[in-house]
Amino acid sequence: MSDSPDSLFRQLAAAEPDDKLPPVHLWHPEETKDIGMRVTRDGTWWYQGSPIRRQRLVRLFSRVLRREGADYFLVTPVEKVKVEVEVAPLLAVRMEVRGGPEPEIVFETNVGDLIVADDEHPILMHGTPQAPLPVLVVRHGIEALIARSVYYELVGQGEITQKRGRETLVVRSRGARFELGVL
Repeated sequence: MSDSPDSLFRQLAAAEPDDKLPPVHLWHPEETKDIGMRVTRDGTWWYQGSPIRRQRLVRLFSRVLRREGADYFLVTPVEKVKVEVEVAPLLAVRMEVRGGPEPEIVFETNVGDLIVADDEHPILMHGTPQAPLPVLVVRHGIEALIARSVYYELVGQGEITQKRGRETLVVRSRGARFELGVL
């Protein structure tokens, strides 16, 4: 927990609401292009084999990103560009927990999004028990892979509960319960 000036909770309180995001759900251009865009497991965005170094450009792309099934696209009113994504298009790089009667866990992504884990933004476990891939749903099915160091911090916040006679590690945020794994 932190009350420092750079607290994620302070940043969240001052952040613009999500309604400032472009309405990509309303844009349905007919032609889809493949121009060599991809996002690697570490959250690096690439264009035609070169990493995109301008963070503001990556943030802009993340705001016009749409997921359709297992596929991702950058969408404008007139254009739709395929983006190959290795694991998740975003990376959760930091977290903070505010305790109390109903704890909250807030995550920060590599593009500056602040997301509180809750029923609309669940923590999901993909992968296998031997190689878990913890993700946070950011918006409209777009996920952020929870970075390894952040995942270890999250596990440290977990509590052991019983489920069908097995010990399960869970975390809670805004009244929602998220299973991190069976022990």
